Amino acid sequence: MENEEQLVRVATVANEPLAHMFAESLERQGVPCLVKPVGGPGISGVWAAAVFEHELWVRESQAKEAKAVLLDYNGPQSELTLED
Repeated sequence: MENEEQLVRVATVANEPLAHMFAESLERQGVPCLVKPVGGPGISGVWAAAVFEHELWVRESQAKEAKAVLLDYNGPQSELTLED
């Protein structure tokens, strides 16, 4: 499996619905994206996971492209924080 590429985190989003919205924007631009929950209340609160932060992960070779797509959504009042 030498063609496997490392995934990198490109952004953290305030909640699951928004994370999926941003992931869809990336995928429309040809950048596959993994949405991953951050922390959370554990198994007893699995339904509450939607209100916790989620991360967006992409292939390392597409990180720059992904950040360019998400740049318009990034800002001090934003629900999205881009990684450095």
